[in-house]
Amino acid sequence: MQAGATPGASQGLSPVFTTQIQRAVSDGRLDKDEFNDLKDMVQGMDVPDSEKQAFLKLAEKIKDYTNVGLFTSDGVLENSEMQELTQLADSLKDSQLAGQLFTQFQAFAKPVEDTSLFGSIGNFFRNLFSGVTGPSNPADHETDYGGRRFQQSDMSPSSVNFPSNASAYAPTSGQTTPAVDAINGAAPISNQPNQAHHGSTYTSQWGDVALARNGQIPGDQAIHRRESEANCGPASASMILKQMGITPPDMHALRERIGARTSQNGNEGGAFAISTDQLEQIVKLYAADQGKQVQAETTTLPRDANQSLDMIRDRLARGEQVVLLTGGFGGTTGHYTVIKGVNPDGSFLVDDPARGPNQTRTAAELQRAMDTRAAGGKGESKIISFAS
Repeated sequence: MQAGATPGASQGLSPVFTTQIQRAVSDGRLDKDEFNDLKDMVQGMDVPDSEKQAFLKLAEKIKDYTNVGLFTSDGVLENSEMQELTQLADSLKDSQLAGQLFTQFQAFAKPVEDTSLFGSIGNFFRNLFSGVTGPSNPADHETDYGGRRFQQSDMSPSSVNFPSNASAYAPTSGQTTPAVDAINGAAPISNQPNQAHHGSTYTSQWGDVALARNGQIPGDQAIHRRESEANCGPASASMILKQMGITPPDMHALRERIGARTSQNGNEGGAFAISTDQLEQIVKLYAADQGKQVQAETTTLPRDANQSLDMIRDRLARGEQVVLLTGGFGGTTGHYTVIKGVNPDGSFLVDDPARGPNQTRTAAELQRAMDTRAAGGKGESKIISFAS
């Protein structure tokens, strides 16, 4: 099935819906809590029942094959099971939601050779008694991982607050959202307002998990997944460097370069977010490596969203790159995004490390995000502008 081809329509999938799926399966599995969260989300959407049934049928099978169960699976996805999932997805090819789920899962899944019956039983008991658990989906601002609590990013099914009867499809006609790539993000949305001159500069804050899973960077996936919960800062710095024509390393390497906190085992508590000073430092250091001198400035925004957008529009008109730090558009009190354009009506275009590229937001949404940050005790919203 072709991504973006809604049965009977040409409407694309909502980037929020797409990214929620990506986050749930980013460790190559779908645990019970993640399945239940996706189930609740889909059942509350204004989509045909056939779409819901197809999505849940495939999601339940993925859950069964990637979790330990006495009569179901040893929790290790085998090649034969992946083949069955592929056949099931093909039989559900008329469902756009099921197609999107399988596209995202397939990007992260790493099936192994089939084991013997004895091996499967051994794996089951080894997993059962070793206490191996996957991360449950987060509550409002924290995630439980192996019994420990820690801050999570702006993107999670529970923090998005999908309204009842919300659509899974993109709300604006004329825009299509292709599948979010596991590492590089989606292709640009067509017909976007004030289309930015930069091309594929998007970085997903979850990208390191896929890189580690594919053996492209060292380190356990749990370590990268833990850091990814607060990787909106490093991801935004990565996007700014790409806009400058500089190829950045993975986000774990960015953290190491500036001495920011890194995960040691994937189970730590506490905050992993980077400061505005550290974000500035990342960009300036890697630009200097390429012989480029970059000026960075962090500015506190006015409390009025329209005045703030005027300031941002001015910085962009001067050819500067702009990172926004405000409340998350999903309701959290802190989140970095990269702003690529501001329209006369106050709508603006952002690359959101948690939700995907080319997100169109309104002045009213910005005002809510700024108010949420202030009400949460995080202070005023800010921008970091870069000039080279």
